[in-house]
Amino acid sequence: MKIAILEDNIFFQQKIISLLNLGSDLVHVYSDIDSYNLSNIYYDLLLLDINLNKYNGIDYIKKHENKQLFIIYISNYEEYMIDVFDSNVLGFIPKIKIDNLLVSKIEFARKKIQNMNRIILSIIGGKIEIRENDVVRFYLLEGNLYISLEGNKIHRLTYDTLKDVQQYFSSDFLRVNNSEVVNLSKIKSIDNKNHLIVLNNQQKIKVSRRRWKLIKAKYIGLTSNLVTLL
Repeated sequence: MKIAILEDNIFFQQKIISLLNLGSDLVHVYSDIDSYNLSNIYYDLLLLDINLNKYNGIDYIKKHENKQLFIIYISNYEEYMIDVFDSNVLGFIPKIKIDNLLVSKIEFARKKIQNMNRIILSIIGGKIEIRENDVVRFYLLEGNLYISLEGNKIHRLTYDTLKDVQQYFSSDFLRVNNSEVVNLSKIKSIDNKNHLIVLNNQQKIKVSRRRWKLIKAKYIGLTSNLVTLL
């Protein structure tokens, strides 16, 4: 999940970060609306303060509702609660209650996003409904196309090419060589010298030379679990 924190108070920036269970999440922290607005990343969730120096977070969202999928407002001013709720707003957290409410709200958002990303694919013998986040990779082997899921589950697909099935998935799924597409969020580390990616299950996959630069850049940019202050 890609999370943005838009908060101008350094204390609360650090407070929110300390409460988050980062895992494989991408988390960026912004101190002002201008920096957030200039970023070229579409976020799954925005944790938004309302009073941001000369700006009002609610007014910004009304003009830029497509910059993020969902919003959770975090503010000292509970009188704003009546003004914030919309179809993409998942909650309002008073800052004095952040310790008790933030984690549960984040998990609610995570489950909602995961349920939205359900995909139905045709496999040998029928169909399978999966969550995008459960997919590790799909690959060609001896002319057949397979999908590998968390828990070492493998299904043979009825599609003819990698391109046929890749269209159902987000941009986090990239072709790494002629026969494999990998979910970047499942990469544990990269071996720059040998052009290898190591998955969470310890499997090593060779990346073609012409694709290495892109894979490396995407991995660092999209799946790093480090918090970046902007």
